[in-house]
Amino acid sequence: MMNLLGFVLYTIGTRLYVLLVKIVAIWNPKAKQMIVGRASTFETLAQAANQWKGKSVAWFHCASLGEFEQARPIIEAFKQKHPNWVITITFFSPSGFEIRKNYAEAAWIGYLPFDGGINAKKFIQLMNPQIAFFVKYEVWFHYLKQLKLAKVPAYLVSAHFRPSQPYFKWYGHFFRTMLHNFTHVFCQNAPSLSLLNQIGITNGTVSNDTRFDRVWEHAQTPITLPTIAQFKNNQPLLVAGSSYMNEELLIAQVLDSLPNWKVVIAPHHINETRLTQIEHTFSNYTITRFSQFNPTHPTQVLIIDNIGMLSSIYAYANAAFIGGGYGTGGLHNTLEPAAFGMPICFGPKHVHRFPEAESMVEQRIATIINHSNDLKQLLSLPLTEQQEIGTRCKNWVQSQTGATNKVLSALQL
Repeated sequence: MMNLLGFVLYTIGTRLYVLLVKIVAIWNPKAKQMIVGRASTFETLAQAANQWKGKSVAWFHCASLGEFEQARPIIEAFKQKHPNWVITITFFSPSGFEIRKNYAEAAWIGYLPFDGGINAKKFIQLMNPQIAFFVKYEVWFHYLKQLKLAKVPAYLVSAHFRPSQPYFKWYGHFFRTMLHNFTHVFCQNAPSLSLLNQIGITNGTVSNDTRFDRVWEHAQTPITLPTIAQFKNNQPLLVAGSSYMNEELLIAQVLDSLPNWKVVIAPHHINETRLTQIEHTFSNYTITRFSQFNPTHPTQVLIIDNIGMLSSIYAYANAAFIGGGYGTGGLHNTLEPAAFGMPICFGPKHVHRFPEAESMVEQRIATIINHSNDLKQLLSLPLTEQQEIGTRCKNWVQSQTGATNKVLSALQL
């Protein structure tokens, strides 16, 4: 009875969500992308599938860009180990698909059709995967059911569970059945595995987060950015990564007392309105955009007005202020700067949702910024102390690598 009730609620919930997205798409560009992008999924998939008939297919599903970065080390290691396999990738969100739709390692990249019996059956039949990977939170009933019926092994990787999730509630029996459909669950940490064990799921292990492998590899071969080097000019540099107005206002409040520091602002949203807003926030300082930078003009604040540079800019940073810690969406990527070794800071909201951020605070390599004095105090630390934090930060990231190998070695192929 509980399973039936859960199924009914799940079905109603998913259908209401689709209806809501279609309504919002009338005026919201992102919602419109979700609808328009999915309209061609079956057509493009059918065309692509004709090209790989007779070959083995590995399907990776990611919610968005962050989850793709968790899947990416596995994708590339899997491709290296099994070069004759076809790689396919699906996204739920436009913010992942639009940025990675031309990723070279995949034979086909598309939107995952909204979860439903007809959609899932048609999708699995067209793609005909021999193995499937879902990342972190992505658990869809009908897709997992169709994979199980087709006897396709399905893995949940870099999984992170919290007691507040439906799986662990009195009403969560239906949701727990979805987790039972996975061949194996690779958890980011021991608390996540413990939660699984408490609800009778024993086919799980702790593998850590695959993003550690990705950021560590990237940090070993950083891309040279001459413009950033010229702007820094051997002075201490604070990088505000994926920032919002909250982080920018705090930086503007303390910059007067830290005249030797330079600041790179890499906003999460890049459009003319946001760029103008940042220029207004730092109107008391010399400021310019990356596209307009002139090394002969004194500049204390540099705005990044393009996409794709941030992870490489961290190689020049002495400290990083990560965006998202004051809003509702949650923190952005804290591991990219951590791999280069530096003090990290962010706002106080939703830290518990990000195990890597929690661990960084516990290890005293990251600081929660509640007000401007916290930021001023962090950036005013003696150079030797900042370097010591940076060394511990880098060593911590390296100690967490290895998740990709753990996943690949456990696959049933």
